Amino acid sequence: VVHETAQGNEEYKGMGSTVSAVYFTDKTFIVANVGDSRAYRLRGGVLELLTVDHTMAQSLLDGGAITPKQAACHPWRHVLWNALGGREEKCKPDLRVLDLLPGDRFLLTTDGLTSAVSDEVIRQTMCSLADPIDAAQQLVDQAVSAVIGRGRCQDHRGLGDSEGRTVIETQHGSRRECERFDVRIEHDQRDFADVHVQ
Repeated sequence: VVHETAQGNEEYKGMGSTVSAVYFTDKTFIVANVGDSRAYRLRGGVLELLTVDHTMAQSLLDGGAITPKQAACHPWRHVLWNALGGREEKCKPDLRVLDLLPGDRFLLTTDGLTSAVSDEVIRQTMCSLADPIDAAQQLVDQAVSAVIGRGRCQDHRGLGDSEGRTVIETQHGSRRECERFDVRIEHDQRDFADVHVQ
């Protein structure tokens, strides 16, 4: 649908999107991603990144051409080689099947969060707040504060590569499996609106 819309309207030419998704079974789960949206698992206080970003900077890092520190601020860190839509008709999702244990917690997020908040802050927040809704709200608040605190990102694109942000946290076995928070950053005014739970 994204590709067809982009091809059928000159205004949307080259438009694309990213996705991370998790599908649970009884003892395993499948994680999928396209682009630079990420999936994390928190188990026993250890936060594990389950996905690999499909960016040019990540490719350079994987090839040993740059260091992790250089990748974090590289001008190609938001340049995707794989996305939903875009110029290619077919995307190439990464798929992994992993074991699932009671108490595992998951975070699905766009680069809007991970560009502003470190993995260690994400880990500490998830460890300190047992309620998934509280943890997701705190992460959104931290991302917004980080962007407002520094005015603008160095690449003048606010939180990540677009205005919409989504943070989803789930806990396996919980009745409230996921909540979604959208945060929009107005790049010029540098304030935020529409922080809400859907």
